[in-house]
Amino acid sequence: MGFRNHRIVLTAFCALAAVVVMVAVIGCSPPKDPTAQTKGKLEGDLPAYLSDEAAPYDKDRLQSIKNARGTGASDAARYAVTLTFADVKIPEGLDTIDPGQFETPPSNVANPAVILDLASGKRIVFELYADKCPGTVKHFIPIVESGFYSGVYFQRSDEMCIQGGDPAVNQKEPWPRTVELEISGEPFDAGSVGMARTSEPNSGSSQFFIAKARATHLDTGYANFGMVLEGMDAVMAVPSRDQANTSAPLDEESRIVKARLVRFEGYETAQQELLKQLQEAQTEESSDDTESEGGNVATDSESGV
Repeated sequence: MGFRNHRIVLTAFCALAAVVVMVAVIGCSPPKDPTAQTKGKLEGDLPAYLSDEAAPYDKDRLQSIKNARGTGASDAARYAVTLTFADVKIPEGLDTIDPGQFETPPSNVANPAVILDLASGKRIVFELYADKCPGTVKHFIPIVESGFYSGVYFQRSDEMCIQGGDPAVNQKEPWPRTVELEISGEPFDAGSVGMARTSEPNSGSSQFFIAKARATHLDTGYANFGMVLEGMDAVMAVPSRDQANTSAPLDEESRIVKARLVRFEGYETAQQELLKQLQEAQTEESSDDTESEGGNVATDSESGV
């Protein structure tokens, strides 16, 4: 009888320990996109944001680069930035805003920005790092331009971040494309804008999050593709709730009435300078490659090969 009681006590202790571990994990879980997926075919009438077929993301190019790095590389190296500002297609004719109006100025006025007009009357303005995280920005711009985020609710708010863009919560068709994970090297500070994903690194789709505080554990595992310039008060005002309940919208006040893409005044000059620098860097790299190849040929000739 004594042995049997010991077994019962041991089983109960193990079950309690498992519950404690689960609670700890859930409480520290990073942003994720539980509905991120790419549908091969959507049946019925397509929503407006899916009516025009956009060019697919160049996954083959990134996959070949990733494979070349080898499986021994760290995540930061394996998913390092491979595109440039020149690869990002920014629509023409966008409204412009004065970069000097913000207490925190944009890091580069050549970059575009997004304005989220909220139902509360407040707005959140964030810069898109087209120069630092171009692949993710290239993916994000068409989603904003399509109108997908207009009318969308945030569904997560806790001490770490707010998160929105879940099509299931907002009764929308899933965005049909995903994006490769891209580690920009920018630290996740309060106001950083990141791409949510599942445990699969390359599953980012339409969900994004805005950090409320420094989050070092996200630096080498999530794409940091923007920074809030205005509206952190609106971010912090979104009511928090248990992470276990993220399948329903949060409050009406924080609903995104409209999401729009804008440029900063003076972007033309900054953009030309940035593209010039990229071109010079590419020319220099090509020159170095040519010299290297030439040196190899000379060595082979001297050796009699």
